[in-house]
Amino acid sequence: MSDQHQDLTGGEALDQAKEYAQEHPEQAKGAIDALEDKLDEVTGGRFRDVIDKGGEYLEEEFGIPADVSQNPPADLDADAPAEPAPVPDKAGGGQTTPDPKDQTS
Repeated sequence: MSDQHQDLTGGEALDQAKEYAQEHPEQAKGAIDALEDKLDEVTGGRFRDVIDKGGEYLEEEFGIPADVSQNPPADLDADAPAEPAPVPDKAGGGQTTPDPKDQTS
Protein backbone atom coordinates (compact mmCIF):
# COMPACT_ATOMS: atom_id res chain seq x y z
CA MET A 1 0.00 0.00 0.00
CA SER A 2 1.27 3.43 -0.88
CA ASP A 3 1.94 6.20 1.62
CA GLN A 4 0.64 8.74 -0.87
CA HIS A 5 -2.72 10.39 -0.27
CA GLN A 6 -5.48 8.86 -2.35
CA ASP A 7 -8.75 10.67 -2.93
CA LEU A 8 -11.91 8.73 -2.12
CA THR A 9 -15.09 8.85 -4.10
CA GLY A 10 -18.30 9.60 -2.22
CA GLY A 11 -19.29 5.95 -2.35
CA GLU A 12 -15.92 4.80 -0.98
CA ALA A 13 -16.07 7.32 1.86
CA LEU A 14 -19.60 6.19 2.72
CA ASP A 15 -18.51 2.54 2.67
CA GLN A 16 -15.63 3.33 5.04
CA ALA A 17 -17.95 5.28 7.36
CA LYS A 18 -20.39 2.35 7.46
CA GLU A 19 -17.55 -0.09 8.16
CA TYR A 20 -16.27 2.10 11.01
CA ALA A 21 -19.78 2.48 12.45
CA GLN A 22 -20.28 -1.29 12.46
CA GLU A 23 -16.88 -1.88 14.10
CA HIS A 24 -17.37 0.93 16.66
CA PRO A 25 -21.13 1.36 17.18
CA GLU A 26 -20.85 3.21 20.51
CA GLN A 27 -18.60 5.91 19.04
CA ALA A 28 -20.71 6.19 15.89
CA LYS A 29 -23.91 6.58 17.92
CA GLY A 30 -22.17 9.17 20.08
CA ALA A 31 -21.13 11.14 17.00
CA ILE A 32 -24.65 11.06 15.58
CA ASP A 33 -26.12 12.12 18.93
CA ALA A 34 -23.60 14.98 19.19
CA LEU A 35 -24.54 16.11 15.68
CA GLU A 36 -28.24 15.99 16.60
CA ASP A 37 -27.57 18.07 19.73
CA LYS A 38 -25.58 20.67 17.78
CA LEU A 39 -28.23 20.96 15.06
CA ASP A 40 -30.92 21.24 17.72
CA GLU A 41 -28.93 24.01 19.43
CA VAL A 42 -28.31 25.93 16.20
CA THR A 43 -31.96 25.74 15.15
CA GLY A 44 -33.27 26.63 18.59
CA GLY A 45 -35.18 23.35 18.88
CA ARG A 46 -37.55 24.24 16.03
CA PHE A 47 -36.72 21.11 14.02
CA ARG A 48 -36.17 18.63 16.85
CA ASP A 49 -38.50 15.97 15.38
CA VAL A 50 -36.90 16.15 11.93
CA ILE A 51 -33.39 16.05 13.41
CA ASP A 52 -34.28 13.01 15.55
CA LYS A 53 -35.71 11.21 12.50
CA GLY A 54 -32.54 12.02 10.57
CA GLY A 55 -30.41 10.58 13.37
CA GLU A 56 -32.51 7.43 13.46
CA TYR A 57 -32.14 7.12 9.68
CA LEU A 58 -28.35 7.41 9.92
CA GLU A 59 -28.17 4.81 12.69
CA GLU A 60 -30.26 2.43 10.59
CA GLU A 61 -28.32 3.16 7.39
CA PHE A 62 -24.98 2.58 9.12
CA GLY A 63 -26.22 -0.62 10.77
CA ILE A 64 -25.95 0.61 14.35
CA PRO A 65 -28.09 -1.57 16.64
CA ALA A 66 -30.88 0.29 18.44
CA ASP A 67 -29.76 -1.03 21.83
CA VAL A 68 -26.21 0.38 21.62
CA SER A 69 -25.30 2.30 24.76
CA GLN A 70 -22.92 5.23 24.88
CA ASN A 71 -21.88 4.33 28.41
CA PRO A 72 -18.18 3.49 28.73
CA PRO A 73 -17.28 0.03 30.03
CA ALA A 74 -17.39 -0.24 33.84
CA ASP A 75 -13.64 -0.85 34.07
CA LEU A 76 -12.82 2.61 32.68
CA ASP A 77 -12.44 5.54 35.05
CA ALA A 78 -14.01 8.57 33.36
CA ASP A 79 -12.10 10.96 35.63
CA ALA A 80 -8.69 9.43 34.95
CA PRO A 81 -6.44 11.46 32.65
CA ALA A 82 -5.69 10.00 29.24
CA GLU A 83 -2.32 8.30 28.82
CA PRO A 84 0.08 10.65 27.00
CA ALA A 85 1.26 9.56 23.58
CA PRO A 86 4.85 8.34 23.24
CA VAL A 87 7.32 10.91 21.91
CA PRO A 88 10.62 10.24 20.16
CA ASP A 89 13.58 9.93 22.53
CA LYS A 90 15.98 12.78 21.69
CA ALA A 91 19.11 10.75 22.41
CA GLY A 92 18.52 7.27 21.11
CA GLY A 93 15.75 7.54 18.53
CA GLY A 94 13.43 5.27 20.54
CA GLN A 95 10.16 6.37 22.07
CA THR A 96 9.44 7.34 25.64
CA THR A 97 6.29 8.31 27.46
CA PRO A 98 6.53 11.93 28.69
CA ASP A 99 6.40 12.61 32.41
CA PRO A 100 3.41 14.97 32.96
CA LYS A 101 5.31 16.61 35.85
CA ASP A 102 8.32 17.39 33.66
CA GLN A 103 8.02 20.96 32.41
CA THR A 104 11.11 20.84 30.13
CA SER A 105 9.38 19.22 27.16
